[in-house]
Amino acid sequence: RAGAAARTGRRDGSGIVRDVRLLLVEDEPAAARVLAKGLREHAYAVDVAADGAAAIDQVDGTDYDAVILDLMLPLVDGLAVCRHIRAAGGHVPILVVTARDGVDARVEGLDAGADDYLVKPFDFRELLARVRALIRRGAQPVLPAAVRPQIGLAYLLAQATDTIADTELMPVSQRLEAL
Repeated sequence: RAGAAARTGRRDGSGIVRDVRLLLVEDEPAAARVLAKGLREHAYAVDVAADGAAAIDQVDGTDYDAVILDLMLPLVDGLAVCRHIRAAGGHVPILVVTARDGVDARVEGLDAGADDYLVKPFDFRELLARVRALIRRGAQPVLPAAVRPQIGLAYLLAQATDTIADTELMPVSQRLEAL
């Protein structure tokens, strides 16, 4: 489907459009087959991992645009996979897809490093929309790693002082009163 390919292609650093590559981590074979087929029909390149250990191996060796991750997995559970990705410095967007629907489970998944959480059963269109949203946001941190250590009050004040040297500093409350 040419239209679908155009929607899911991404430009790499050289400007070449490439397929969006997803890692689907699902231990239920029938569910993995159906989800992978549906994603491929929408022009996503999909790799499938059937357990947490395989997921860790694949995510450590492949550059994915997003990971769709079940939590209840054999060998290594999905939360451990999520924590591993983040501990290794990975910024790949992670969408947790699981039957665990309690608030505590959702909070635990998000706190483990997931970017989004979708409870089974779900409508496939919603899964596609969430994947598109994650990919749109991208896998890059908000600030480049080289800049993050510099960010602090002293650094920001030094930068601000250079640009507003002639501006009188006063508390915000006084500025509001002056308006």
